Amino acid sequence: IHHYLLDGNGSGTYTGASLIVDAGASYTLQGTAKLVGLGQVTVTGSINGVGMIQEGHATGWLTFTNAHGSVTVELTGPKQPGFASLPEHYSYKVIQGTGEYGNLQHHGTLQLNFVAAPTPVGTTPALTFPTPHGTFTLTLPFKPE
Repeated sequence: IHHYLLDGNGSGTYTGASLIVDAGASYTLQGTAKLVGLGQVTVTGSINGVGMIQEGHATGWLTFTNAHGSVTVELTGPKQPGFASLPEHYSYKVIQGTGEYGNLQHHGTLQLNFVAAPTPVGTTPALTFPTPHGTFTLTLPFKPE
C-alpha cells in the first residue's frame, strides 16, 4: 500500500459544544481535503479536549470519503494538563476502511489548526456562552519514516 496515501491537506469549518468549563473543548468538523492516495475527499470528524482531569489526551476521529470508499482514523493528542486548549499535533491510526480502502492499515501524524470566528458583541445574554465555531486547516505531512 502506498506509504503516503493519506498525505495532503484540507480545510473546513467547525462548531463546538457550549463552553461548559469542566467538559473541555468538543468540536465537530466538516470540510474537504486533497490527499495523495485518495484525491479529493470530504472530511468529517470530532475532537474532544481535556476537561477537568489533571492531565490527559485530546482524542477524536476523522473520516475521509470519496466515491471509492472511506477511511476513518483515530486521533490522539499529546499528554496535556487539565483545561488545556486543543493541541495542534495528533498521532493517528486507521481504524476502519470501506470500499477500496477496506484493508488499509496506516498510521502517522497530522496537524489541525483551529481559528475561532469572532463572536459578535452584545448579541448574547450575559449569562450564556456563545457556541464556539470557526475554521480549521488540516495538514498530513509528507515525511518518510
